[in-house]
Amino acid sequence: TGVAVREVLGKYPGCTTQVALHDRSARALTFAVETVRGEFPGVTVTPRLPEECGLLLVSHVLPELDDAALAELLAAAEKAQAVIFVEPGTHDVSRRLCAVREKLLHAMHPVAPCVHRAACGMLVARNAPHWCHFFSSPPNEVFTDAGWARFSRELGIDLRALPVSYLVMDRRAPAPLPPQSVRLIGRPREYKGHALLLGCDAAGVTDKRLTKRTDPVFFKALHKQRVLSLQQWETKGDEITRATHGAATLLSPP
Repeated sequence: TGVAVREVLGKYPGCTTQVALHDRSARALTFAVETVRGEFPGVTVTPRLPEECGLLLVSHVLPELDDAALAELLAAAEKAQAVIFVEPGTHDVSRRLCAVREKLLHAMHPVAPCVHRAACGMLVARNAPHWCHFFSSPPNEVFTDAGWARFSRELGIDLRALPVSYLVMDRRAPAPLPPQSVRLIGRPREYKGHALLLGCDAAGVTDKRLTKRTDPVFFKALHKQRVLSLQQWETKGDEITRATHGAATLLSPP
């Protein structure tokens, strides 16, 4: 549908005057070209990929690619100024996206969700059960439109929580993050009086324990899923002693 491109163009008006689309389905490609042209008449839209591009936007593609096709995609990514992957937040796809990050590190800087450019801590053996995923906020019409209700019921998809994996990389070095920055992955596991938070920083991907008495306000915000995934933690061993965080509607990427 070209929805990812349309979201970028809507979020950042005037960011580009040219868009090139690609899909192996001719019908999907025709629909996307016509839709983007209709919504953004000032943007030139072509149904073919150029040799080089500024931003390469890849949306929900990895599950459909074999190793040979992925190699072609990575070759295209290495020619781009920046690349954004948005993929399903499943275990297999997320860990494949982590591997994509490692293959692009020689040419690009990781921008998000990574807070460092060291080796991906998710790919070490002890973290095999985990995966790098987050939850995006569904649009309001999901809860009011009968068509979406039928879609959810017939396909067995819980539209209240949409797990996604994403990766942003750029040839330009990103601006430095605040000290002690950490990316909160997934959702906290809550227990009586404390919660375990899976965080990623340059030291690796590890569980940290936050007690309710340490920061009752933060603990409550975690429970209500109203914190951003990018945070700053002060820790002592495996304990979080202080956290700096922003308010949000969900545990979603900033």
